[in-house]
Amino acid sequence: MGRSVANEGFIRALLRKDPFAAYHFYLSDNNQLSILRERLAKEFGGMLRDGRFVLGTHAQLPQALRQYDFHCFHLSDCLLHNSQLAMLRNRYARRIFPVTGCTHTLSYARYMPLFLQQMWAGTSARDVVIATSRAAVGMVSSVFARLGREYGAECNGFALPDIERIPLGIDLSSLPLPDRATRHAVRAGLGAGDNDTILLAFARISHYSKMDLLPLLRAIQRLGRMGIGQETLHLVVAGFMQQGDTTPHVLGGFAKALGIRLHVIPAPSDTERNRLYGAADIFVSPVDNMQETFGLTLLEAGAMGLPVVASDYDGYRDLVVDGETGLLVPTLGPAATLDIDMLSHLVFDTATHLEMAQRTVVDVPALAGALHALIADPEARRRMGAQAARHVRANYGWEAVIGQYLALWDRLNSLPVNESALRSAQHPLRTAYADLFGGYPSAGLTADMQIRWSRSGEAVYRGVEQPVVYEGVADIVDAELLRFMLFSARKGISAGALTVLVADRMRQVERAERANSSAESGAEPGFGNADSALPDSALPDSALPDSFEPDPSVSDLSQPAPGVTDSPMIECRAQALLLWALKHDFLERIPQ
Repeated sequence: MGRSVANEGFIRALLRKDPFAAYHFYLSDNNQLSILRERLAKEFGGMLRDGRFVLGTHAQLPQALRQYDFHCFHLSDCLLHNSQLAMLRNRYARRIFPVTGCTHTLSYARYMPLFLQQMWAGTSARDVVIATSRAAVGMVSSVFARLGREYGAECNGFALPDIERIPLGIDLSSLPLPDRATRHAVRAGLGAGDNDTILLAFARISHYSKMDLLPLLRAIQRLGRMGIGQETLHLVVAGFMQQGDTTPHVLGGFAKALGIRLHVIPAPSDTERNRLYGAADIFVSPVDNMQETFGLTLLEAGAMGLPVVASDYDGYRDLVVDGETGLLVPTLGPAATLDIDMLSHLVFDTATHLEMAQRTVVDVPALAGALHALIADPEARRRMGAQAARHVRANYGWEAVIGQYLALWDRLNSLPVNESALRSAQHPLRTAYADLFGGYPSAGLTADMQIRWSRSGEAVYRGVEQPVVYEGVADIVDAELLRFMLFSARKGISAGALTVLVADRMRQVERAERANSSAESGAEPGFGNADSALPDSALPDSALPDSFEPDPSVSDLSQPAPGVTDSPMIECRAQALLLWALKHDFLERIPQ
């Protein structure tokens, strides 16, 4: 899939350029992290050994945002987590850094609510949707404008992410220019003579998610009536196909009926791909599917010195300089799609894509004319192919594209933002669980509820028992904070007062961590150890102090970081620890 190729290419190019001191990756679970760690060890083992990578899960983001001063956060997609990450940044981060994400396929019906999520008061001037083509810029702009109109004044008052255009790139080192011997061998294998013309269509072989090739066969049929002998033409169709897909069989039957020599090559390797590019004379891609947004194969073909005949559609028109690096073929789309619109959320996206593609016309006579112009003029083919190679290699290698990203992030970081407004913004689509599900339990925790440590809680404090902590809540249950809380509740205390004590202790620890993190580069995420501020668990009851004396190195850090240590989040986390201790019988309610 183009998305996977592009995302891998982006990361590889960024790490090769290596403009930053460290690179953080936050994925959904530890299994994904293990896979990523293996890939990094294979390609960037030196950087991994030097501690240049920080790998964590989504659950570790709050702590990481508190601990590290990030330059930017870039997501592999512009839709999935942008608004959620902006919420976390506004609440926890040391400063308002840019959040950016890149467009890929934009045509899934389920994406509309994801666009809506980004229209809220917490979006900053530094947050950007990076569209890969002019068509994508127009589509995203239209979505935001439409949502603003449909949802009225409330939505119109919300901030929107900016939209910037940066293309995808390709790995030029993986596309060596073809040599004559290989070209001759591949052509001979296809049965193509020196004077034959090979048309190459390289893409996912799918009429419902990439392009309908039947109009291309009709255009080739027209070439016979334009004086081009069918016996001199070869159409090579190569690319990924779903197992059991009948498309190749349909294409083969239709081509045979029209007398067209068709070669279908499923799932070629990168080496086979390059050999096909080197053997071909013209690259042809009459895409008609809105699932396409950019067009990486057009860049690959151009880099290999092929002139491109492509439909004038979506991102394709950005990549082909019409008349210089190839020829663009006009397309025609529907003026109304109400019937498709009404069903798009109830049917599979592939069905919607197919319906739309079958209402998108690639001009067959014009396609035949473009092919004829290049087939009949070998010198024009060579001239356009050479210009395509120069154009692509100068503008679309990943090194050049990464430079555009770095310049954008620097510029975004310089833009002014209203930090206090962003930190106080609440997302309207946030699921406020305590409010929404408050009617489920018998009662909610109240500030005047009286609690004390239980027999088991005292045993945990003294080190006689060890609590069992599930992996999914380990970030809530800090061992030393738990001991501090249990000690503070030993004589009985209100839940409100205990929450305040624990929250204050969290602030002290967090400020110390922040100071240590600033003084020591490369510190790992995680709470610091507060042993020096805790009494010895081996002391007898009579020797227990009445209170903890804070470490001076902690208590001297009296100024909280904006939006971090003075946040309601601290009280929320303190309350979470209190409820966990009640749940596991380390605290108990005092009967009233």
